Amino acid sequence: NINHIFVAHLHTDRFMGLSAHISQVLVYEGEDKKYRLNIYGPKGLLKALKTLQTMFACPTVNKKLEDYIKVVEIDEDKTFEVENLKVKTFKLDHGGMVDIAYVFDDGKASVGFSGDCTYTQNVENFVKNSDVSFIDCCSEKTTPSHMGADKFVYLQNKFKDKKLIAVHCTDEFLTKAKKLKIKTTYSG
Repeated sequence: NINHIFVAHLHTDRFMGLSAHISQVLVYEGEDKKYRLNIYGPKGLLKALKTLQTMFACPTVNKKLEDYIKVVEIDEDKTFEVENLKVKTFKLDHGGMVDIAYVFDDGKASVGFSGDCTYTQNVENFVKNSDVSFIDCCSEKTTPSHMGADKFVYLQNKFKDKKLIAVHCTDEFLTKAKKLKIKTTYSG
């Protein structure tokens, strides 16, 4: 019963797994064309999903994806509601590719998820709007595609009242986390 899927960017590791789910929706949904699945992501998402449909869909099903799946392409920072949650998006950079970070707020707490991203000013806005941020940090130094420990530690020091959780970490990086002064545990 998945109703909403949020895609950070258009690398296949972020959305390729949707092919089976899309096929299920198109094969088993009736002809009433009610949207039961909403997929959010960066501009170009509909084209990418149609490509998946062409590659993996059942050949006997001649349904248009957009008649059954609502695709919401995001090309700017925005706020909208999804089932009692306020969702804020932040346009980030993944080596020249748009990465959309999402903050989900139920009025009591907010949790943010970035995809792969380098440091930009909008990363600070993302962290500022999240009580807890799951954020890319996969090397010691920031690169044009990924944030490194240098900027992660900077953000931890600047936003001491926030919890930042490093994701997309290599094993080698994790062994260096203490030396790099990355906070690895939180209470509460």
